[in-house]
Amino acid sequence: MTGWVLLKLFNGFFWNIQIHKGQMEMVKKAATEMKAPLVFLPVHKSHIDYLLLTFVLFCHNIKAPHIAAGNNLNIPIFSTLIHLLGGFFIRRKLDETPDGKKDVLYRALLHG
Repeated sequence: MTGWVLLKLFNGFFWNIQIHKGQMEMVKKAATEMKAPLVFLPVHKSHIDYLLLTFVLFCHNIKAPHIAAGNNLNIPIFSTLIHLLGGFFIRRKLDETPDGKKDVLYRALLHG
């Protein structure tokens, strides 16, 4: 279902998407043969980056990464799409606690 939604979305935005075949093979090899954990760091020029990355990996039968999204994106429709893509929401501000104190554990996890 999510793949279909992304296909319709990207068909409206792009005429084509070019993928470097050799680089995709390296990613596929790392994901399957080496069983290495993969970390993708989109440049975040837009919200399309991580959606497109997930779609391209899906099209090449590579397990999609989990997406960490800021809690400001937890809005109707978009939050559903992020959840379907394996995403989760995190606080954008490190010191955002009800009592106004620094959340040392949260800070350590994000910086780790």
